[in-house]
This record gives sequence, structure tokens and C-alpha cells, in this order.
Amino acid sequence: MEKSQSSQHETVQSIQPFYKRLNISIESASAILTWFLVSGSALYFMMKSTQISGTQSAVAAGLFVSYLVFWLLLTRQAEYKNEKPIRFGLLLATLINVIAIYFAVPFVYTAIFMIIWSGALPYFMKAKTAFLISPLWSCALYFVYEFYWGFNGMAISALLFWTFNLFALVMVNTAMKEKENREKVEMINLELLSAQQLLGQAAEQAERVRIARNIHDLLGHHLTALTINLQVAGRQIQQLEVPSSSES
Repeated sequence: MEKSQSSQHETVQSIQPFYKRLNISIESASAILTWFLVSGSALYFMMKSTQISGTQSAVAAGLFVSYLVFWLLLTRQAEYKNEKPIRFGLLLATLINVIAIYFAVPFVYTAIFMIIWSGALPYFMKAKTAFLISPLWSCALYFVYEFYWGFNGMAISALLFWTFNLFALVMVNTAMKEKENREKVEMINLELLSAQQLLGQAAEQAERVRIARNIHDLLGHHLTALTINLQVAGRQIQQLEVPSSSES
């Protein structure tokens, strides 16, 4: 029986998604999968191209790996010793890394890395501020591929990728607000449960006090009655003793 249960437990663990066994969120898993597909396909096409040297492909591979490292460090759950300076430093390093990829890889779809980077911005600044300055990093795509690589029609492509960046900002910001609202609701529920427990304890205490008062009053009445009865009995005894002493 124990062997069958252990085998079933192992089967359930093997069925679980790989990212859950590694304690990785679904957002991080999807971003890593996107990174793998984009970087893998770009390297594949670069190595197949006769116009791109092996050195350029190696530089691109290094930039892809460094981007993943920076992004994982940027989005990790554990806090750093100097939290804000390190996070902003990683944010800037990841941005520079993406722009370096633009110069190393002649494929416009590598701008997907910038969209992933944009999804992290609501954690570091207000969404309104990110919306206002979003054209700055979106213009990098246009300038690099229009003037460095000599691609035509980059204005439309840059505009489209800018809207994708805005979409990522909106979605992440909405998810953050929903999470905050859920946490507020959970906090209110905890406060209500605590209040209910306090009210229950207060009601129990009031019931104990009421019972104690009833017992006190009941005992007081009995003691008073006993005292009166004792006084009456004492007087009756005195009255009986008086005639007997006069007869003698």
C-alpha cells in the first residue's frame, strides 16, 4: 500500500509543470521561453547566413545570455542588501544590453526583449511616468535599424513595437493593481476575523461575568436567609430559656 502511494506521489510530481518544481512563476517561465525562442532562432539564422561572421554570432550569443542573467537578477524575489540602487542598476544594464543586441543582431524581432523589459517598469516607477518616457527607448529600435543596418520602413515597425511596449506596461500595471486589491481584501477579511474572535471572546467574558454575578447573588440570598433564620432561631431559644429560669 505504501509503495503504491509513493509511486502515485512520484507520478503526480512528474506530471507537474517543470517551472513549478523549480519554484518559478508562470510569468518568469513564459519570459524564459520567449527568450529561448527569440535568441535561438536569431542565432540559427545568423549562423546560416553567409554574410554574418562567426565572431558576430558569438557576440550575439553572449549578449543573449547576459540579457537573461540581468533579467533574472532584476526580477528575483529575494531582496538585495542595497535594494533600490541594485535594482535600478540592473534595470539600466538590461536596457543597454537590449540596445547592444540591436547593434549585434540584424533582426528587428529582437525588440521583443524590449517588450519583456518594459513589463518590469511598473515595479520601479509609476505607470504614467513609464508611458510618458516610453518613446525614448522605443526610438532606439528605429535609429539602430534605420541608420546602422540600413533597413527601410523602420518608422512603422518602431511605432508598432512601441504600442507593444505600452500594452506590456498596461497589462503588468493592471495585474499589480489587482494583486494589491486582493491583498487589501485579504487584509480586511483577516481584520474581520480578528474582530469576530474578539467579539466572541468578549461575549464569553460577559457570559462568565453574568454567571458569576448570578452565583454571587444566589449565594448572597441564601446566606442572608440563613443569617435571618439563625437570628430567629437564636431568639426562639432565648425565649424558651427565660421561662425555665423563672420556674427554678
